[in-house]
Amino acid sequence: MNDLARIWSELLGQRPASDCPGIIPYCCREAVLALLEENLPALFMGVVGVTLAKSDLDPFIAKLHQRAGSSYELRTMINFTRSGIKKGNELLAWQVYVPAPARIIMRPRTHITTDTFSYIHTARHLEKLFLADLNRPDQFQATELMGYLLFSAIVFGGLIDQRWIPPWLEAVQSGQIRRNGSLLWLELEREGKNGLRMKATVSRRWFADPLTSALLLKHVGNLKEIPSTIRPWSCLKAYFCQSALKIDPPSASKIDPPQAVVFSV
Repeated sequence: MNDLARIWSELLGQRPASDCPGIIPYCCREAVLALLEENLPALFMGVVGVTLAKSDLDPFIAKLHQRAGSSYELRTMINFTRSGIKKGNELLAWQVYVPAPARIIMRPRTHITTDTFSYIHTARHLEKLFLADLNRPDQFQATELMGYLLFSAIVFGGLIDQRWIPPWLEAVQSGQIRRNGSLLWLELEREGKNGLRMKATVSRRWFADPLTSALLLKHVGNLKEIPSTIRPWSCLKAYFCQSALKIDPPSASKIDPPQAVVFSV
């Protein structure tokens, strides 16, 4: 790589020791430069005034996809290419298309497993009790009523990701229910991580099913007595106790490492 342009050599950096964790991203950067030297020598050598459109760069990005052995390697290679092109556009009068940053999108964990499916009979029994209670919500205490509404949102409204249940409770308690005609939804927010794995406020919009929508509109004004620190399980347990049904608190289950895909436009 004797003809390697300075912009690339600065981004490449010094080769770390073979037992250092930094050796993997370094090898990814080396692989990018080898492909550049073979396929886009003008960029590799830092020729002034290079012009490349997206269609000119797409075959090279496709080669990165072929060369990468994992989603992490692909993200490292694409983002290294992106950094070099940005520097070339700034310092060498390039007019080269800058590819979008690659991000790892975690595949959602499946909620239907052998363990969860073993509770299907209990779930069906709870569903029957819930439907039988449709005429009883006026007799519930506030916490029991919140558990009743939460159960409806989980079973009929698809609120199956436990990370969004506390924000759902907060939105209902604060009365932030949005409506447009027959459509009802809640704006949910929680602390999480963005696509770059940095701490950020993550937002989602939950749309209510017809049954939960009707229950929320009818009973949301009766939930003001609930403490803001109430936990979701406390609400569900309070409702379940109305049915004299013994339910054990959920335990932390083993979560398999989620698979990931890289998304880049």
